[in-house]
Amino acid sequence: MRTRAAAILAILLLTSGRAHANPFDFFGAGVRANGMGGAYTALGDDIAGLYYNPGALPQVGGLNIDIAYISATMHLDFDGREVPVDDNSGVQFGLLLAQNLLGRRLTFGANVFLPDDHVIRFQMLPRKQPQYIMVTNDNHVLVADVGGGYDVIHDRLGLGAALSLMGDNTGGVDLTLREDESSSGSLDTHLGIIARPILGAWGRPVDELRLGLCYREKTDVKLDLPNRIRIPHLHVFEGSEPDVLSASEITLVAQSYSHFSPRTVQFGAAYEPLPSLTTSADLSWQQWSEYHDPTVRLKINIDGGLGEVVSIQPQPALADTRFHDIVALALGGEYRPIDEGKTRLALRGGYGYRPSPAPQNHDALNLLDSDKHDFSAGLGIAADDPLGELWRWSLDAYARYTLLQERTVKNQDPTDPVGDYKMGGDVRAFGVSLKMEF
Repeated sequence: MRTRAAAILAILLLTSGRAHANPFDFFGAGVRANGMGGAYTALGDDIAGLYYNPGALPQVGGLNIDIAYISATMHLDFDGREVPVDDNSGVQFGLLLAQNLLGRRLTFGANVFLPDDHVIRFQMLPRKQPQYIMVTNDNHVLVADVGGGYDVIHDRLGLGAALSLMGDNTGGVDLTLREDESSSGSLDTHLGIIARPILGAWGRPVDELRLGLCYREKTDVKLDLPNRIRIPHLHVFEGSEPDVLSASEITLVAQSYSHFSPRTVQFGAAYEPLPSLTTSADLSWQQWSEYHDPTVRLKINIDGGLGEVVSIQPQPALADTRFHDIVALALGGEYRPIDEGKTRLALRGGYGYRPSPAPQNHDALNLLDSDKHDFSAGLGIAADDPLGELWRWSLDAYARYTLLQERTVKNQDPTDPVGDYKMGGDVRAFGVSLKMEF
C-alpha cells in the first residue's frame, strides 16, 4: 500500500507538463469543423482545410480572415483520484486569399495556433512514470499550417499541399566549477522549426457528393540537450602538490522523444441529400506503431580525474511501447433552417471514435490511454455587412465532450511499484470564432 500511495502522489505532482502532438491534432483546426465532429476531409471549404485537406481550398474565393479562441478542461482519473492537469487554451488566427492562375483558382494562406502560456514546453518524466500521453497539455507549442490548393478541373477536382510548422528548442548548458573563485557558465538556447508535409486531393463527381483524401506525415521531436560541466584540477590548499584531483569534464545529455503525431491517411465523403442538409464521414488510419518510448534517458560521460574514481552504470535501452496502428471514425452533420437572402443559420453535430493504440497490459511503461468517444455540437450565424455587400461575416461556436472510456490495466512487471490500476476521465472543450469574407 505504501508503494502504491507513493506512486499516486508522484502522478499528482509530476504528470502535468508532458506535451505530445500537434495542437490541431487535439483541438481540431476550426470551429465549424469541430462542431461537425472533425468529419471535414471532404468539406475543407474554410481555413480548416489547410489541416484537413488542402486540396479542398479552391472552394474558397476572395479574402477570408478567421479569428478563434478555443479552450479545453481536463478531468483525468487515476485509481479514483483526479490528476491535476493544465487547462488547454489558445488563439487560432487564419487567413486565406484566392488568386487566378492560368485560368484556375489558386487559394493559399496560413492558420496559426498561439497557446496562452508557452511557445513550446518540454517536461521529461522518469521511466515508468504514469502519464496520459494524448490529452495532457497539447496546447503548449506554437504551430502554423501554411499552404494552398489549386482548382485543376473547375469545381470538380482540387489538389493541394501544406506544411505544418511547429516550434522546437535546441541548446544546452556549459558550466565551469572552480575551487577558489566564482564559477561561470552559459545557457545557450535556440527556437527552431520542425515541418511536416500535408498533401490533399478533393473532388466533386456529382453536385451532391464531395470526396476528399489527405495525407499527413508524422511528427516526432527528439529532444537532445547537451550539458557540459568542467572542473579544473583541485588542490584544496594553494600551492599544494600533487593535485587532489586532476582536471575533469562531465558531459550529460538528456534525451527524450516528444510531440508525436502519427503518420495519417484520411478519407472523407460529404453528401447533401437536401439543399439545407450536409452530412459527412471520415475514416483515418494512424500509424501509432512508430511511437517511441517518451521517458527521459541520460547519457553521462566523465573524463579526467573524476572518471578514475566514479563509475557510470549504463542506462537501460528504450522500451518497446507495443503501440499499434488504429483506424478512427468521425461523423458530422449540418442543418441550415435559414439559408436564404442575407442571413444563414446553421446547426451542427458530430460524433467521433478513436480507439486507443496503447496495449491493454504494460510490462515496461505506464502510458495511460483508453478508447475515446467525442460528442460535439455547434452553431453558426452568417450575414452580409449592414452597409452593403462588400463583405460577409459569420459567428460560429462549438462545444465538445470527450469521454475516455474507463480501462483497467494489468501491470505485468513485478518490479513496478505502481501495480495494477484503473484510469479514465473526460475532456470538455469549447470554441468561438469570427470569420470575415471579402
